[in-house]
Amino acid sequence: MGHVSPTPSGKFRANWRDPANNQKAKTFKTQKEAKAFLAEVESAKNHGTYLDPQVGKLLFAKHAEHWIAGRHVEVRTHERTLSVMRIHVLPQWGSSWPLANIDHRAVQEWVNALSRKLAPASVAKCFGVLSMVMDSAIYARLIGINPCKGVNLPSTHKPRRPAQALSRADFFERLLPATAPNYRALVALAAGTGLRWGEAAGLAWGAVDLDAARLRVVQVVIESGECAASSRTRNRGRACAASRCRDSS
Repeated sequence: MGHVSPTPSGKFRANWRDPANNQKAKTFKTQKEAKAFLAEVESAKNHGTYLDPQVGKLLFAKHAEHWIAGRHVEVRTHERTLSVMRIHVLPQWGSSWPLANIDHRAVQEWVNALSRKLAPASVAKCFGVLSMVMDSAIYARLIGINPCKGVNLPSTHKPRRPAQALSRADFFERLLPATAPNYRALVALAAGTGLRWGEAAGLAWGAVDLDAARLRVVQVVIESGECAASSRTRNRGRACAASRCRDSS
């Protein structure tokens, strides 16, 4: 059990031992406050929810650095996260906010400020990065709750516009002629198969069957900064039918 002792300055020091049996102390203005704090500490220790009051003083930027280093995600995902962190998250929370000082109200005000200059989807991405960092702080027993819970985000719902498909005539008579010759095959491939950019750029001859008008997606190209690298798909790939349509002219 902890105990309260007076200090030479007239205040009261709450003394206790954490679950690792390390001696801890915190000073309060009144004896009543010190005793109430000790009661909360003992209750938290009994319920397995004890948090060291000092660890919450760790700056957000320092914990975010550890969080980023411990993630295992795709290259593009990692780059997008770093960009959001550098441009929008760290300027607000980085070097001046201890983890324990970030509260629900401060997060809501930050989201409101972002909403005045960013699209709702971009706000959601920034908020998501902050929330993931704070969740990891909970798992690390640095804070007790995530201040992002319950924060109101701007709606990302947009009214659907009628889809307008490009006609075959427009494709052959307008789009392809306007495309640079060295890119026409790539554009025709994407239009005829529905492949994404990375899938089309990663297509190899070994995955193409011209006689059956079919191809297999077995690798994709991933852009990283100024470099591009091919990556095998996670599954065995997928088959696509290649359109046999040709310009009638």
